Amino acid sequence: MLWALGIDTSAATATVIEALGSGVRFATFLVPASLGAFEGANAAAFGVLGFGAGAGLAFSLVRRARQAVWVVIGIGVLLVMRWTPPGER
Repeated sequence: MLWALGIDTSAATATVIEALGSGVRFATFLVPASLGAFEGANAAAFGVLGFGAGAGLAFSLVRRARQAVWVVIGIGVLLVMRWTPPGER
């Protein structure tokens, strides 16, 4: 994801960013999909790491878009399975 956004960083920094994201998702389990908290934490983390808060927000939005694509693919597969007769699966 960082490479796609044009952010050059080490694997260790990417691991720190991912660990922070996991921690935020764990801490905000009562917030549906950690909406807002995840974006804010990534913006703050990217700002602290010197990449800029805008890069953190872009990172979060690209990850949310990726999740949306997989959800749409999953729904499509379920719809195809529902309309396919049981003997043809």
